Amino acid sequence: MFFPKIGLVGYRNSRKIEGEPKNVTISRKGKHWFVSVQVEIEAIEKQHPSKSFVGIDMGVKCFATLSTRKFYTPLNSFKKKQTKLAKLQRKLKNKVKFSNNWKKLQAKIGELHISISNARHDYTHKISSQISKSHAVIVIENLSLKNMTKSATGNADKHGKKLIKSLD
Repeated sequence: MFFPKIGLVGYRNSRKIEGEPKNVTISRKGKHWFVSVQVEIEAIEKQHPSKSFVGIDMGVKCFATLSTRKFYTPLNSFKKKQTKLAKLQRKLKNKVKFSNNWKKLQAKIGELHISISNARHDYTHKISSQISKSHAVIVIENLSLKNMTKSATGNADKHGKKLIKSLD
């Protein structure tokens, strides 16, 4: 693939490029590089097999609550890897800054952060695809989770128990 200012770059094609390429984005996550190709194709609009609709309430205690009274608990990927992250960060504080061992440990910490991020993205995509496959129309409220957590500080458990009791 040829890029202006860079030149020819070799890459592994994971999927055939269909349509006319319009934009290419190169990104890096940790030690891995990714190429995203935006293409223009003429797509046929398909009808959704379902005629149902659902509303989604995003929350703190429950990740998402549907209007059908189904709710999804949040994935705590950080809590699972918190001890390993703390150990690595404690080791890092004893290393000489910018030495080779410091850089290696810094890379390990970065990879751990990426794995936490990937777990969250994977969980979100699994839930969103499950909901979108089973409902034709989805309505989501536009609230800031940051503001919700500020107001629930100190009494999040009390509100969470009320929410779960009302769903039963």
